[in-house]
Amino acid sequence: MILVSSSKKKKLDWEARLKIALGAAQGLAYLHHECSPRIIHRDVKSKNILLDKDYEAHLADFGIAKSLCVSKTHTSTCVMGTIGYIDPEYARTSRLNEKSDVYSYGIVLLELLTGKKPVDDECNLHHLVTILPFFTCLHNLFDFPPIFPSPTPLDFMD
Repeated sequence: MILVSSSKKKKLDWEARLKIALGAAQGLAYLHHECSPRIIHRDVKSKNILLDKDYEAHLADFGIAKSLCVSKTHTSTCVMGTIGYIDPEYARTSRLNEKSDVYSYGIVLLELLTGKKPVDDECNLHHLVTILPFFTCLHNLFDFPPIFPSPTPLDFMD
């Protein structure tokens, strides 16, 4: 993933990516569990995670956020968000809950891991989310060799 600043582009190392991922997760956890009423962001995406000079992540752009009373499990609403990050279940049912933000956060994690955009001409990241369980199921049924080798510490170093 490339961090774009006003003067230059800088490639993010694994430590910075982890710090960003944890900071964004903590922000979402705060919105979902500490706020009353709970807040569903509805537009979690890499462009809405601002970074300070120390790569501390801050969630931004609450323009389409929705509040959810503690007593409710979901709210029905018009589907809003950014293509590539929208939770398929939310898109299908119009039922909004914290899981929609968690799905979007998962797409952000895939961006951090792969450096790819959520939607592009070659591969859409949401396909990874839908296809991996299928391959895992096949692997378990037919005892195929592992699809992905177990990661080693060297796999995650620049």
